[in-house]
Amino acid sequence: MRQNNTWVFWDIGGVFDRFVEDSFLDSLSLLFRVKAEELLNFFREGDPSFWHRIESEPEWDARKIHAEFCERFGKNVSFGVFIRSFNAGIISADFDRELIRLLEDINLAGISQGIISNINSIHAECVEKNFLYILKHIPRGHRHYSYVIGVYKSRTPEAFLKVFDLSGADPKNSYFIDDREYNIEGFERAGGTGILFHGYHDVRFQLKRRGLPLP
Repeated sequence: MRQNNTWVFWDIGGVFDRFVEDSFLDSLSLLFRVKAEELLNFFREGDPSFWHRIESEPEWDARKIHAEFCERFGKNVSFGVFIRSFNAGIISADFDRELIRLLEDINLAGISQGIISNINSIHAECVEKNFLYILKHIPRGHRHYSYVIGVYKSRTPEAFLKVFDLSGADPKNSYFIDDREYNIEGFERAGGTGILFHGYHDVRFQLKRRGLPLP
């Protein structure tokens, strides 16, 4: 039974996984035979940037991202090889025992859990396929990916207000764990309580001190 409409929302990058940018850039650089600087310039181009667009516009599915890279760098690489290279930087915390215990304890306490993450369609699919122990505690409908909801989380409250509307969560009883202060600021501007990530033991401590019934 869910308890008093209490919610704990989680970020992915830096909390559920560690994104190794160097591995990501090295893999794509080797695949397209370009320098990492060229990739970074590509990601930053435009207003909003290309990277922002693939994380906040639903039409950017994996096939469209693949086609854009091939056109930009003039090399027609296979879709499967591209996807493997694009996901090279993701290291999952799926087997971290303290994280799994924390997710289980939150669930047993009757507290709903969700995800709020700035993420593109390719990385989201990788998460869905490989973060099995984590995601079994977070129903599919509670996973709010920026490229799906069409709003990029930031220090402004818009993305978080949309998540509250979609989930029915009460901001006053909602907590968000993220590793970036500006996202915490945005969540709190939307009326929730943010917890800056400093490890899973600290998350448990911070939730308990705010009155959540965790062991």
